[in-house]
Amino acid sequence: MSVLKSIKSFSLFIFLSVSMLCEAAITVSDRSPVVIGKELLLKSEILNKEIPLKISLPSNFALSSEHHTYPVIFIVGKHGHQYFHTVNGIVKHLADVERMPETIVVSVDGGSPSPDIYHNNMFGNQPSNKWPSWGEPDMYHQFYQDELFPFLEKQYRANNKRSVVAISTSSFFPLNNLIHDKHLFDTYIFLAAADIIGMGHTPNKTMVDGLAARLSKSSKVNPLIFFYGR
Repeated sequence: MSVLKSIKSFSLFIFLSVSMLCEAAITVSDRSPVVIGKELLLKSEILNKEIPLKISLPSNFALSSEHHTYPVIFIVGKHGHQYFHTVNGIVKHLADVERMPETIVVSVDGGSPSPDIYHNNMFGNQPSNKWPSWGEPDMYHQFYQDELFPFLEKQYRANNKRSVVAISTSSFFPLNNLIHDKHLFDTYIFLAAADIIGMGHTPNKTMVDGLAARLSKSSKVNPLIFFYGR
């Protein structure tokens, strides 16, 4: 056998031996599952259907006083469930390093209905400038106010400090709520919504126009509003 073949055979033997030893050395044992929240269906009498929710409680929730209440961050629309883990991770990290209060995170699947929207060519070529309403936004407003908020207050000690995170087309409901001064939330965070605010409730009038008109009026409640991304 040539020297080269001997080296190849020896190398293969070493590789296989090490692989077998590594496999033999690795052991796995199950530990407690990683649980970041719960998923449930909330039966709404107002909407006459079940609303899927994901809820994550603060790390110290079980240890805190029954009199201790928590603010809530809502993530709405179809993006709510998609970004639940992301938002929850950010919130828990910032709370752990004391950059924000411990906070309940709730995603509301389907919880971002919309009135009629004129897209004003913000979505490229469309067969019509108008998108018809869906989801009955006024009834959803009532659902949030009369069913969802009381449920969270009773079951999870939520307080009345409420923020909403809306992404892209999921921004329609919070924007409509904000423009019409309905006071569901204290803070509004809009992501990837630059095209959305170029749309409007009437032809050739944008969400920006509606926000400017709303904010120019005196109001008992002046929420914080943030827009990020395009």
